[in-house]
Amino acid sequence: GNNRRAPEGTLTREQAATILGRLHKYTPTADLSALDMFSDRAKLSDYSKSYVAEAVKQGYINGYTNGTFKPQGTLSRGEIAKMLYGYMGTSLNKNGNVYSQATLKSDTKNVTISVPCTLADADIKGNLYITEGVLAGNVTLDVTVAGDIIVSGGNVTLDGVSALEMVVSNPTGLTPQVIATGNTNIGTTEVKTSATLTESNLAATAGGFSDLKMNGSSVSLTLDAAVWDVANEQTGTILTTGSTSISTLTANG
Repeated sequence: GNNRRAPEGTLTREQAATILGRLHKYTPTADLSALDMFSDRAKLSDYSKSYVAEAVKQGYINGYTNGTFKPQGTLSRGEIAKMLYGYMGTSLNKNGNVYSQATLKSDTKNVTISVPCTLADADIKGNLYITEGVLAGNVTLDVTVAGDIIVSGGNVTLDGVSALEMVVSNPTGLTPQVIATGNTNIGTTEVKTSATLTESNLAATAGGFSDLKMNGSSVSLTLDAAVWDVANEQTGTILTTGSTSISTLTANG
């Protein structure tokens, strides 16, 4: 508040859950009733409730044995280590490596990719996060993802990838490029910053990118794909190339 960054200030438990949730760019979906277990739930700030509920649901952060959450309590080193480990899950950080199911840790659900690499023949129980650290490098995926795919950087090739939700967002000004090929099926893709989405050599039974949501300020989307529904929630631009087709376009911006 008061236009202050306070770099040497302390970090509270509810702030940490909110920061990490926003960093991962997902939309919290947990029911706020998950907070009913805490006797001090009324002390949670409105901005943090959905993020704390999601973190609790996923097991990234817990309450105390006396039934409290202590939202304004400061974090211990152990608590922040547990949260980071939960959010990141398996960290794939060796440039150019080829990773597989055997690489994934059994005590976490998520996977974080921070360098150009390949992940193949893997079943991810949580979210797959491709970070800004990939820059414009190449990431190739052949995976099934139960949670969300979050693309924040790189030239990402989805070759036989299945996921219900994908988020594309790079706040640093880079333009992520995502190619769907082979037997790839992505239910809904939410584009929050400028991006390029391409379908190429899809299998006959593959859906590629099904539905798109443009939900960011002045998003510029380059689209070379056959998609069903496109909903533009704010001012934005869609450049269609190749053999693009859109069944339904809703322009609310």
